Amino acid sequence: MINEIKHSIKSKNSKDLLRCFKSLLSPTASGKIVFLKNHHRRIDYKNPTLLDEKLLTLCAKDYYNNSLITKCADKYAVREYIEEKGLGGILNELIGVYDSTDEIDWNALPNQFAIKCNHGSGYNIAVTNKADFNKDEVFAKLNYWLEEDYSIISAEHQYHEIPRKIIIEKYLTDGHGSLPINYKFFASRGNIICCLSISGRAEHSTNRFFSDEKFNGISVLNKCVDSFDAKKPKKYDEMIEVAKTLSKDFPFVRVDLYETEAGIVFGELTFTPIGCNHYYLSNEAQEFMGSKTIKYLWRQI
Repeated sequence: MINEIKHSIKSKNSKDLLRCFKSLLSPTASGKIVFLKNHHRRIDYKNPTLLDEKLLTLCAKDYYNNSLITKCADKYAVREYIEEKGLGGILNELIGVYDSTDEIDWNALPNQFAIKCNHGSGYNIAVTNKADFNKDEVFAKLNYWLEEDYSIISAEHQYHEIPRKIIIEKYLTDGHGSLPINYKFFASRGNIICCLSISGRAEHSTNRFFSDEKFNGISVLNKCVDSFDAKKPKKYDEMIEVAKTLSKDFPFVRVDLYETEAGIVFGELTFTPIGCNHYYLSNEAQEFMGSKTIKYLWRQI
């Protein structure tokens, strides 16, 4: 904790400093603060109805001491879980895994790759042309991330016990040089709540489209976002089955997949999307998604 506070002071990041102090609270108290700040009312742990409310309930009571959640939140260890489910074929090509930047041979890496840390969210760099990237700057950023305990910075407790590593994977494209559309399946115990298709990230103009299992638009969700005319991917039905398989063990998880020229590629499993703050969703949309998220928790509140 002291290191994280020093880190936040050194970086002059007041938001991270406040998050560090917030993490000194119990998970239940931390969830109360997060929900009150974002939704302007007290969280109801006994009868959660909104999506964020249910996710914070899970986070407060289950995620901080759950080995399966920790394993699957780990962007490296989750690969073993995917293989255990018989889906090893959808894993992205792993170029290397390292404990420190000292182990990375920059010159031996391909011209394009994705490099990330495994113990949090947002710890990733897409290297589209190695000649345009300064190795020392990339390594400095990675070393900075490796020093952080993301569970303290974010109060997302599933990240606390993850052994910190650097992983390098193949850079994904849609076959035309652009990033593939990201399909995010919100699911609960093998049931699909919705699919969120995201495009345009490379152009910094993100567009979203919410759909059901048949890829029909969901109006209560789409009216909350800058929607686009999404086309049903060729392997959508197969992706649905993958998402169902990978979500069966969890009251809630978001399964991120890509459809590339080589087929379906796994992205990640996410248990607390955007820190349990779906700010872009209306109260009506939150209730819609919350109603489809299973009420059962591993342990009673």
